[in-house]
Amino acid sequence: MLYYEGVPTSKTPAGKHTLFASSIEKKPLPVITPIESGIGSEAILNFLNYLEKRQICLHSFQIIKNGALVSEGYWKPFTSNRLHRLYSCSKSFVSVAIGFLESEGKLKLTDHIIDYFPDKLPENGVHPFIAQTTIEDMLRMATPHAKTTYKQFKMEDWVKTFFLCEPSHLPGTVFSYDTSSSYTLSALVQRISGVTLMEYLRPRLFDKIGFSDEAYALTCPMGIAHGGSGIMTTPRDFAKFALTCMQEGMYQGEQVIPKNYIKKAVSKQIDNQTAGSRPDSIQGYGYQFWMLRNGAFGLLGMGGQLAICLPHEGLLVVTTADVQSQPDGEQAIFNAVWDTLYPRAANSSPVNPEKEQECYEILQKRIAGLSIEPVQGSSKLPESAAGINGKTFIMEKNPMGLQSLRFDFSENMGKMTYTNQEGGHILSFGLGHWESQQFPVYGYECITSGAWVSNRQGEENFLMRCYIIDEFLAAVKMCVVFKENTVTIVMHKFAELFLQEYEGFASGFLPK
Repeated sequence: MLYYEGVPTSKTPAGKHTLFASSIEKKPLPVITPIESGIGSEAILNFLNYLEKRQICLHSFQIIKNGALVSEGYWKPFTSNRLHRLYSCSKSFVSVAIGFLESEGKLKLTDHIIDYFPDKLPENGVHPFIAQTTIEDMLRMATPHAKTTYKQFKMEDWVKTFFLCEPSHLPGTVFSYDTSSSYTLSALVQRISGVTLMEYLRPRLFDKIGFSDEAYALTCPMGIAHGGSGIMTTPRDFAKFALTCMQEGMYQGEQVIPKNYIKKAVSKQIDNQTAGSRPDSIQGYGYQFWMLRNGAFGLLGMGGQLAICLPHEGLLVVTTADVQSQPDGEQAIFNAVWDTLYPRAANSSPVNPEKEQECYEILQKRIAGLSIEPVQGSSKLPESAAGINGKTFIMEKNPMGLQSLRFDFSENMGKMTYTNQEGGHILSFGLGHWESQQFPVYGYECITSGAWVSNRQGEENFLMRCYIIDEFLAAVKMCVVFKENTVTIVMHKFAELFLQEYEGFASGFLPK
């Protein structure tokens, strides 16, 4: 997958990589029961209940205690061997690669980044702030840039933008979250080693912990792995990597990451009190790792890709999700861990064996039935909307560029046919279930569902929700109101810098 300015264009084809790893897992974690772990099934049920009550859109979870898998679950259509984008958790992989290069004597953290990219520097000279920037500054998010640099220029050479962009402050002074810094470090790995980030890590780390052969990274237009956001792995791959970092670079008795480096990487290297208001994002920052509450550290990726590592308790909780449409969704996952799992991991009191058996059976049944919940409501076409079935509405001018809109409803599914500036499209949806297809124009796999819901006036509105579940994660929520011979639709997109044509309001009329 190539993408421009960090986002797919409307003409971007679907990626060439498979989204599924082999079902045969290499070097799996040992498995223990919840009661053997000391956590207990009731605490895990409470964890799931906490998130379900808040309608958090999880894709998977794994709970690991003292290096053994205690419990895991996957919300259909997600599975244990489906590759999932890690977004900013990718940064931690870049950090580990830099640690390997340091241990091999290929670089020093005190080296200045400009010394490795003389061909990328501006012809009229590099700004002194950038010239002073070290590799360590970049690792701990203390670069001189206030924004991601490759999003500021319309050019394919993202590395060059890091040196071209006007800096805002001295490096090495304050925390400033900068994804272009992580990307440039990924480019540094490739420049020094002669291979891509994933190829470099494969023999040194991935093969030693049983990583999926199919894991890969999305690339920039220049073919450099997007170490800031683009790594695709299975949830189990993700958990193994996080566990290895939590165990000071050890995996199943073998030292696979340089111990001295990883100990520094997962320790506080800079204060980040200005990074936001959420309590789990202002505890400090290491080398591309976040410090968390309760003595923990974490890998944090947009949308709920999380690895919450508690070394003292031997507890690791890993999630994949898409909570972009839920402003407090990520913090809800943290709170669920702190309120339900952490107390049991930190408590030495034994689990009640009599109650455990009942809870364990409930938990196993619950996990077997996990599925992303479709839109709730009626699947029956209301009488008030019967006249619109199969009718094409001509849309008034609107910011989404919608020109025409038509809905066809059947017993348990339907389709929305529409035209916009890209042409004519069809988005199918299930009524009471998910319908899978490729999202129009972009070509990404998506699932869509819809239902009729009554408003306060007793009128039936049609709600739709579409999740893109591919190399990019995104959601589009829609509400459609039919009134006499008119239609009004509101769309909200939850995606990183794309799907702009699915954001706004529009109304239309049946032609006379």
